Amino acid sequence: MAHSDPIVPAALTNGGLRTEADAVAAIAQAAVMPLEVEPGKIYWAHTGNGSMEVLDLTRARSRFDVGLPPLMSAGTFRFHQLEGFIDYIVNHFHRGPRAELWADCNKHTITAVLDGHQRNDHDPLNVGMQEPGWGVHRAILEFQLTAAWSEWSEFCKKNHPQDEFADFLEDHLSDIVEPDAADLLEIASSLSVASGVKFQQALRLASGEVSFQYTEEHNASAGMQNQLKIPKSITLALAPFEGSDPFKVPARFRYLLRDQKLTLRLLLDRPDQILRSSINDAIIVIEEQTDLIVYHGIPAGPL
Repeated sequence: MAHSDPIVPAALTNGGLRTEADAVAAIAQAAVMPLEVEPGKIYWAHTGNGSMEVLDLTRARSRFDVGLPPLMSAGTFRFHQLEGFIDYIVNHFHRGPRAELWADCNKHTITAVLDGHQRNDHDPLNVGMQEPGWGVHRAILEFQLTAAWSEWSEFCKKNHPQDEFADFLEDHLSDIVEPDAADLLEIASSLSVASGVKFQQALRLASGEVSFQYTEEHNASAGMQNQLKIPKSITLALAPFEGSDPFKVPARFRYLLRDQKLTLRLLLDRPDQILRSSINDAIIVIEEQTDLIVYHGIPAGPL
């Protein structure tokens, strides 16, 4: 049998209705009085072909069809800034006993479940028992990596030829706090000058620096021994996430001599710990401004 939608008067779809009583009254005014099964919830409604169908005002779709607002807030809202996330929790949704906050440092997210479970302290027969919540109204703060953090992380994944390595250092001088800019430019210049020479050996000095011995073959200094020194490490100042404070990040030099060719790379010192520390800093701010505890873990899915 073909399905027929319940008759919905035009008055029901004009956005002016606010309650179940308004919906029922509008239907009655259209001379298609529904039969009340459960007041404010379930009705038998006339259809266009003379039959009757259930009008369940506890269902979201039925409420939408007759112009009623939803019974509860629902949906997942995603934020990329800490301030907006906190503002939504505090001002746009009245934080109450059902609000839960969960931090997942591995995925760089903090999830607010605004209609979660709560402790029963009002029913004397069930004091201390948990009252379940739907868990369908959520706000998620998704931390966004800064461009500088992403560029350094990507660059540090592999070895680079000398000239490529030198170019990167020169392009990112503003991120480096140790050594100073003049010393670093000298290192980059030395790497560029020594590009294309034949390296013989590498010696680690007492200072931690590494001295590379090399010879040139195609100029007036051909056959003469030269040396190139690079430091043990450099120190960066990087903000891991958009809006976060910068952290000092040590980066250690690594090198590979193969077939008299030199390639270089940098290793960031414990970057995962820095990302976690940055998220923990945000958690402190959230707890102070929302009066809510942030749990570390993953919230249960919605019911």
